[in-house]
Amino acid sequence: MTKEQIMVKEDDMKGVVIDYFVKQGFVGFQEVSVCQKRIDLYFIHRNYPKTIAVELKLRKWKQVLRQAYQNLFYAQKSYVGLWHEFITEKAISEISSYGLGILKVKPDSVELVAKPNGRHYGILPSTWKIINTITSERDDSFLWRDKNENVC
Repeated sequence: MTKEQIMVKEDDMKGVVIDYFVKQGFVGFQEVSVCQKRIDLYFIHRNYPKTIAVELKLRKWKQVLRQAYQNLFYAQKSYVGLWHEFITEKAISEISSYGLGILKVKPDSVELVAKPNGRHYGILPSTWKIINTITSERDDSFLWRDKNENVC
């Protein structure tokens, strides 16, 4: 099967990325509205207020670069998740230069290609606002669920 014949959608990538971070102790939220944009996946660690944003893209990684970089206003670390067949050295170099992490997404696994630099100076008020908004109606188990709230 050639790259052009692949029938994967960005939504098909979500499950495996969710599993990757849940195994590390994070709780995830899909399509979190922030001001006038949406973050594909947003994760909050269960035991410590560590936050991660992930933007998924099949192949046109330049389209998501700005969005993933802006996510650093709302999360401590930001990743670009790319379908494994479309990761290039140019993409790795350019995405990494912005301090963003890169995830190579396959049908049944995720590989960390580049670690994000992220922010190392705590949580911004905008991040606390997201955490409070998306967890305000949580149930006692704090399990994975879709949220579709605007936090601006």
